[in-house]
Amino acid sequence: MKTLVLDLDETLVFASLEPQERVDLELVIGTTPCFVQIRPGLEELVASIKDRWRCLVWSTGQPAYVEATCKALGIDWMELWARDRCRRLDTIPEQHHEPFDKPLVWVEPDETSVVIVDNAPGSFACNPKNGIPIQTWRGERADRQLVFLADYLGWLVEQPDVRRDHWKWATEVLLLRNAGLALHG
Repeated sequence: MKTLVLDLDETLVFASLEPQERVDLELVIGTTPCFVQIRPGLEELVASIKDRWRCLVWSTGQPAYVEATCKALGIDWMELWARDRCRRLDTIPEQHHEPFDKPLVWVEPDETSVVIVDNAPGSFACNPKNGIPIQTWRGERADRQLVFLADYLGWLVEQPDVRRDHWKWATEVLLLRNAGLALHG
């Protein structure tokens, strides 16, 4: 089974310590309130990957936050990795502003069968052909990225080698959908 690593913040959810205009989940982490918005399409994405991929959520957030958020989302069946399992970068390449790397070899040594979906490309700088970049999400209700991602991952799981240039994945899905075609049957 191939492995799918999903980033949490600004990929699947948008969380804030400040109340937002729209809140889907209100959590208390320790004594700190946390207000979470769920990205549209998360339910469809989870349904499409649950039995087809080994799934992990890997976040640079603190373990208690990651566990509480994933439990509230109903995705705590996935393996949960938090900041304590990230590698802090001593030198950050100028084009990447994320001070953490998520070395995929720690998750799956076979690079042909592991991908990571993250809004911070620095997270997969060591494995660029395994990284699926996704637009940063901060609460936009019209967003469809996760629905498109479900289509793309349905196709990708069938490939013998998942490594490729994934930068145009959303455009590929959108073009095929507009043409009335599907990536997978």
